[in-house]
Amino acid sequence: MVLEERVIFEVAEDATEFVAFLKKKDCPCRKEVQMITCDETWLSGTLDQVISWLGAEAARCQENGEDADSFWFGKAGEYHQNVRDISQNIMEENTVGDLVSTRDELVDDIVNLITETGGEPGDDTPGSNPRDSAAHSLALLTLAQNGVVHEEPDGFRLEQVTPAGSLHISLNLSIFPPIELDGEMGLTRIHDRDFRLIHVVVADPLIHITCDPGEILDFLDELSVPDDVLDALEESLASTALLISLIVREVGQAGVTDVATLAASLNGVEVTGQEDGTPVRIGLDEEIVSSVVSVLRKRDILAGTDQKIRMAGGRTRRR
Repeated sequence: MVLEERVIFEVAEDATEFVAFLKKKDCPCRKEVQMITCDETWLSGTLDQVISWLGAEAARCQENGEDADSFWFGKAGEYHQNVRDISQNIMEENTVGDLVSTRDELVDDIVNLITETGGEPGDDTPGSNPRDSAAHSLALLTLAQNGVVHEEPDGFRLEQVTPAGSLHISLNLSIFPPIELDGEMGLTRIHDRDFRLIHVVVADPLIHITCDPGEILDFLDELSVPDDVLDALEESLASTALLISLIVREVGQAGVTDVATLAASLNGVEVTGQEDGTPVRIGLDEEIVSSVVSVLRKRDILAGTDQKIRMAGGRTRRR
């Protein structure tokens, strides 16, 4: 239905909380459960294969004039070379049975990754800057995934020694620029397809009339609503409130009007934006206006027909 709002939750209990919130605001709603699929593609191979492939992709992009992608692949190659070197150093500087890293050191790497902006030029100590911290963390995880180190409560202990270049690693292609499909140089392509449930609350158009947008967003901010869903809802609430106010204002000023006249008067009108004052130009047609007017009639905001639209006269609200 036009003007309905659909809010997606990752946790069922959060959807139930929002339903209770809307009911307190006298806004009808319903809860639905949907199954969705999440697809990811991975490339898997040894560190040596990955480094060679990243270098080849950087060269290919450079030849094609794709400088930004070439730079990306080049930096990714340097990063994984760093992971290889750190992994090799860990195995060379320790003997089987040694504790190669404590949990506190791993936490320090993560903190450095988040908070630091870089080390001194020429400082190659792992963990001395965000890039090294990330590479050192990935090196430890790669060694653990390959059974070279064993994760224990106090840290990571060396279990065996193997050539660093033969360590197996997987790359999630969702973060990569477009790649050459036939140039994977022995890497294995794997598709993951995960099935999961999402919980959807469908709010009646009265959400735009009985609820304060700011209060809705504040309430949802603490729940399991994905950021992109929350951003889209914020935009929808603001835009729909603007459209409803413009239609109601026009009808109120005209006394009686029709869909064609409403559409003609509102299409192209400019209003002041709420954020930075930039003018907002409205674009709509008769179909949109007719659909919104129909909803507002059912909610006893407007009355009449599409040919004779007027403000409602206080009848009992229909839902």
